[in-house]
Amino acid sequence: MATEQTTMATEQAKKESPRTSIFGDIATSIGGKILELFGKDGKKDEEDDVTVEDEVEDTVIEAIRQEYSRIKPAAQFKCGPILRFQDIHVRNKRWTGSVLIVTDKSTPPPRLVIRDTTKKRVGYSTARHLETWQGNHFYRYDIQLTLMAHRQKHVEYWFESENGRRVKGQPSQQWNFNVPALDEGFHWAFYSCNGFTSDVDDPETNFGGANPLWDDLLVSHDRKPFHALVGGGDQIYNDDVLATPEMHEWLGMESEARISAEYNTEKRYA
Repeated sequence: MATEQTTMATEQAKKESPRTSIFGDIATSIGGKILELFGKDGKKDEEDDVTVEDEVEDTVIEAIRQEYSRIKPAAQFKCGPILRFQDIHVRNKRWTGSVLIVTDKSTPPPRLVIRDTTKKRVGYSTARHLETWQGNHFYRYDIQLTLMAHRQKHVEYWFESENGRRVKGQPSQQWNFNVPALDEGFHWAFYSCNGFTSDVDDPETNFGGANPLWDDLLVSHDRKPFHALVGGGDQIYNDDVLATPEMHEWLGMESEARISAEYNTEKRYA
């Protein structure tokens, strides 16, 4: 089997229509739990808008070399923050998106602080509880931003408190993203095959693991920030399952025997 690592960056122009969804067709194909948790219709009441004042139209936003070693998952949660681009509303000059986090704590999570670097004041978003599953609580923070006419925006976000203590000054963990100008096409990247098949000998030593793919994306992002990433297939390779003793036994059976083989608890948790 061939090993694939593919990256592609391209410009995607937005259509001049009242409502443009760059990845609408892709999003609708993602069913089940994740789509439900992120929000199906993307609609949001006006009173919930994250708003800040005093937009500075002539602010120059440039790509800055990131300290990527400092960008890590939030230590106070089990998972996240996971940023999702949702839609562009051209008539309203509005970018919409959300952040998902998962926590096993019973207390509500802190507010999300959003800093639009073209404005003087920060905005806030309150967590919306989506679902609880096996002691894990799923929350979504909705974000809405006003697009500028001719310049992209660099947006920073962090949580108002960390492990129950209010953040004073610079937060210990902070994340950021970029949104395009209203009249600018999206700069986006497609990636796939984040792994190696089981027949590749020592991929970490011989190929540097999956790092070449991500290093290439980060270098491109530093030169010109991406506004969105679209993930293809093969993000998790599960070939090692076929090497377990339980699977060896099953693979050695005739076709008819495989179909009638009992899938017991021992095999389930092997």
